[in-house]
Amino acid sequence: MNWVTYGVFVPFSIVLLCMAFSQKLREKVMGVKALAIAEGKLASWDKWYWLFFVLCLGAGIFVRVYRFCELPKGTNQDGVRGAYESFLLLRNGVDSFGRSWPTYFEAWKYTNMSTLYSWICIPFLHFFGNTVFAMRLPSLIISVLMMPVLWDLGRRMRGRSFGLLLLFLVATNPWQMFQSRWAIDANMMPHIFLLAIYFLYVGLTHRVFLYVSMVFFGLCVYAYGLAAFLVPAFLLPMAIYLVSRRKVRIYELIICLAVFAVVSGMYYWTMIINAFGLESVQIGPFTLPYLKDSHRASEIALAQKDGIFGMGINVRGVFEMLFELNPENAPYDAIDWAHAMFRFMPVFYVFGFVWLWRSRRLEVRENKDTALRTYSVFMMAFMLSAVFTGLQTGVLIMRINYLFYSLIILSGYAIYEMGRRVKLTAVLAVGLIAVNFAFLCTDYFGNKAYQDLVGLNFRSGFFSALKDTWGMDYDKIVIGVSSGTEQNVIEPTVQFAHEIDYKALTEQTDLTGADGNPTGWYYTERYVYITDPDSFMPEPMACNVYVMYKDKYADKFNPEEYLIYDYDLFFAAYPKYWAE
Repeated sequence: MNWVTYGVFVPFSIVLLCMAFSQKLREKVMGVKALAIAEGKLASWDKWYWLFFVLCLGAGIFVRVYRFCELPKGTNQDGVRGAYESFLLLRNGVDSFGRSWPTYFEAWKYTNMSTLYSWICIPFLHFFGNTVFAMRLPSLIISVLMMPVLWDLGRRMRGRSFGLLLLFLVATNPWQMFQSRWAIDANMMPHIFLLAIYFLYVGLTHRVFLYVSMVFFGLCVYAYGLAAFLVPAFLLPMAIYLVSRRKVRIYELIICLAVFAVVSGMYYWTMIINAFGLESVQIGPFTLPYLKDSHRASEIALAQKDGIFGMGINVRGVFEMLFELNPENAPYDAIDWAHAMFRFMPVFYVFGFVWLWRSRRLEVRENKDTALRTYSVFMMAFMLSAVFTGLQTGVLIMRINYLFYSLIILSGYAIYEMGRRVKLTAVLAVGLIAVNFAFLCTDYFGNKAYQDLVGLNFRSGFFSALKDTWGMDYDKIVIGVSSGTEQNVIEPTVQFAHEIDYKALTEQTDLTGADGNPTGWYYTERYVYITDPDSFMPEPMACNVYVMYKDKYADKFNPEEYLIYDYDLFFAAYPKYWAE
């Protein structure tokens, strides 16, 4: 598919831009009678506006909810870890390390996790239980909500045609579609950041929303640690511009800073505690933890002595991500040929950035104070702050996800300006994206090899096997994995699926069964992890249930002695002796 992208779609996109912005070529195109007739008919497209709105929004929602719990296969370990922390906060008011409402999760001890997604997940677990549906639902809801938000932001910036175009682009965007189905903490941040920018823009005309925006900017840092760089990198130039242009008064700026400081203060204090090795702090129910074993700071370029050099190393990764050049090695983030933005889209968003810069310079030269001058500053600050933040760490789609909304808007700006000149070019650009979106959906929902590849990465069938066996009558559950390292990775999945709260986890109380009654067993007694397939042999007379990898353990179970249940990469086995 990549040869089609670079051999056909990229040249076609460039031709469309030339047709729109080259006066000579535009005159030649309009000199073709059939094209001139088509252009004339497109002049009345506006009467179908709300139909197009419903189609775009409906299509965007459909591809995000269709087979929602089934695809992607498996459960991402970070997603389950975050959901388990949510469950512990809901049940006990502490995380898995016994800290009351921490501002940052110790999680995997050496690599930590942000808290906002887990906080948001709590009511969904309360109403829907510890299920894949409940843990993924916050991501789905916020992703769907961002479609009308982006539409309204575009409408306010450049009119309703621009808003509709942004709605179409976000509805068909590969990154936005894929991340809506994963319960991963980092995926919450770009949505919160976009909401903050949206309310800041609205606040220029309705002042109360200036302060609302600061709440969301403050929440960004709890959504993903890199927001600690992203948010100041965006707000500093915006504050200078808005105050210097008298769009925000000094007292309003002071109130905004105060609101941001109140909301984000505990997180930045947590970072100071860990930077200087200070003691943990308790503020009401919240814990600002010192994580002595954390390696997260070592992943940030500016946190190192040679920070500028570290940022220089990351330049190539950011460049390749911007121009959709790098191969995608994480199939859960993207299908390689499409990547995050479709690989031909840099033609549009690079041109959109250049044209927006050019248009702004003309406004400045003529000393005009128009809406274009303001939203151009918003968009350039949005993109450049994201690029700066991307230079702080290794570049993966999930780690630089805060960049993509700015690229969607810049792409929309380019196509919108094309349509202002030659409507046919904008229609053809939209058609090109729609065709690629159709291919993407066909691959995502119909390509079993791709689905199985994602499932292989995230232990497809394991969570279902755990949920289904929880209610069986057994003494011990024996879980077969491939190594001790994998045991550490999958234990939170076991604990979440079987609703093991903090008191049971630390053996202050015995375990509770699926029926809600005490079992009389403690965690380390009842849960047995097998990490060496070669030395393992099951016990057909023991009242145990087994959940194990097929390819490593299936040949050890005699179907005459065990009931065998299939769960994709896993199987569950229960002795027939105890089933009779």
